[in-house]
Amino acid sequence: MGIPPSPCNIWVDADSCPAKARDFILNTAARHGLSVFFVANRSIPFAFNHALFNMVVCKSGPDSADRYITEHACPHDLVVTRDIPLAAQLVHKQIPVINDRGVQFNETTVKSMLEQRNLKLQWKALGVAPKGVSRTYGPKEFSAFCACLESVLSALLKNPCAARDEVQIQVR
Repeated sequence: MGIPPSPCNIWVDADSCPAKARDFILNTAARHGLSVFFVANRSIPFAFNHALFNMVVCKSGPDSADRYITEHACPHDLVVTRDIPLAAQLVHKQIPVINDRGVQFNETTVKSMLEQRNLKLQWKALGVAPKGVSRTYGPKEFSAFCACLESVLSALLKNPCAARDEVQIQVR
C-alpha cells in the first residue's frame, strides 16, 4: 500500500513508547495531517485508527526495527525513540530525534548519553548496579514530551522540504 507524502512523517520506535505518549503522537499527527509509522517487532495497538497511521512489524531479530527506521526516515521527518544508539545514528544523518521524556537529541546530548549508557553497561558487567535510577513515566515526563514534540514539529512544519523525494513507502 502506498503512503501519500506529508510535510513530514513521524517514526516511532514503538516497542518501549508509553501508551500515553503514543496517544499524544496520534492526536498531534491527526491535527497536522502527518503520517505516523509505529515500528516494532510486534503489533502495537493504536488508540484510534486513521488513514495516516501505520504499524510496521519488522522481522524478529536484534535491531530490526531500528534498521528499518534508519533506512526510511529522512531529515525532514521526526523520530521518537528511547534507544540511544539509534538516536546517535539518526542524529549523524541529520534526522530530528526526541525521546518520550522530552529530550531532543543533538550531537552533544547523544554523545553524552551514549557515554553514560556505555559506562552503565560496564558497571553492570562488573556487577555494580548504579543506584537512584528512575524509570517512572509520570506527568512531568509526559508534559516535557508533549512540549518537545510540539516544538520540534512546529519547527519542521515551518520549513518543509522543498524538494522532498516522492518515495512511496511500502507498509508490511
